[in-house]
Amino acid sequence: MIGERELAFAIAPRDGGFDLTLDGVKSQVAAVIDGHELYLRTRNGRFDLHWVDPFGGETEEQVGADKIAAPLPGTVVAVLAEEGAKLEKGAPILTLEVMKMEQTLRAPYAGVLKSIKCKVGDIVQEGIELAVVEPSGE
Repeated sequence: MIGERELAFAIAPRDGGFDLTLDGVKSQVAAVIDGHELYLRTRNGRFDLHWVDPFGGETEEQVGADKIAAPLPGTVVAVLAEEGAKLEKGAPILTLEVMKMEQTLRAPYAGVLKSIKCKVGDIVQEGIELAVVEPSGE
């Protein structure tokens, strides 16, 4: 059901995607899954979707990325480390509220927190670098 309109649909998997029949109209959809990203290509255009597990909590943390950046638009709700701090890999740096869920962004590797480019209350856009960690070289 979309709004007040009820639609019949069927999905049939095929190599590289699936066939979708929506309200009697059949379409081919190409689909690629890459981690938490789902890329769809249809005759109506391309759609890039990001999966956020509403029950994931800590599993949605950003660990291992090369930079500390907002995964989606959100609000900075906590800064958990100070500039100049020595960090172990996975140390918490800051927390964002994204889609009414909190995500803790963590150090991608051991190093020194060179700068924090945001403060509590800032509204940040997807992809904006929020902190810089210099690797310790160990």
